[in-house]
Amino acid sequence: VMITASHLPWNRNGLKLFTARGGAESSDIREILGWEGPAEDAAVPGIVENGEFMDVYAAILREKIVSAAGRERPLAGRRIVVDAGNGAGGFFAGKVLEPLGADTAGSVFLEPDGRFPNHVPNPELPAAMDSIRQAVLDSGADFGIIFDTDVDRAGAVPRSGEELNRNRLIALISAIVLREHPGTAIVTDSITSTGLAAFISKRGGVHRRGDRRRVVGRVALGGAKNCRTPARCARTHSGKHRARAARAAAAGADCGFGATRARCAGKSAHAARRP
Repeated sequence: VMITASHLPWNRNGLKLFTARGGAESSDIREILGWEGPAEDAAVPGIVENGEFMDVYAAILREKIVSAAGRERPLAGRRIVVDAGNGAGGFFAGKVLEPLGADTAGSVFLEPDGRFPNHVPNPELPAAMDSIRQAVLDSGADFGIIFDTDVDRAGAVPRSGEELNRNRLIALISAIVLREHPGTAIVTDSITSTGLAAFISKRGGVHRRGDRRRVVGRVALGGAKNCRTPARCARTHSGKHRARAARAAAAGADCGFGATRARCAGKSAHAARRP
């Protein structure tokens, strides 16, 4: 069982269930919730093992960086600050960057605190990017990294204080990958710009855009057309995307974030299947 909150409000937690065969899907959760009566004792008692998984994970990250750089302390002489926003990413400063030689003085909000007293750890929010930008400028850092709550998204700021986020961050990574692997395909989710596609193409790469969520068990790759109609897009997208799509529909434009027909159809089907 993994306990995670991701970017949910501070007073909510989530549980992710895993077996040796992988993670539980929605259908598995519904089956578990339908179980009745007390659980039966296992034929063979299980065991509980305690371990420091973050140490293992950090070592894996360091090994990848050392292998790619070809030296043990590739970040020596660099100041790199981290803004974890009091989420789970504070380990990155002390367990990944510092052993690689980086000076992380000036890092902020490294201690986990689910109340998020300083700012919401979400690199897509202006307040969060303002925080890491200020940390970089105040400390004279060469680079700054900001993570979301569960460290599966990030933004960055170079010493100039300019934001490297979303399309810009993918463009930076793409430029590095294409320099090392010319002509390769860069796969992103559908919420990317045509400018990013042009950037990748200009450098000899191929941009493939896929559905952000596995709503129909398939991925719609680049080349698919945008939403069939703006109004349909406004109806099928949900949450924070719906208002944006509605504004685009009123203006007679497409949704504005690269949704494919397959994605719109998938979200409609997904909504229809919800209990």
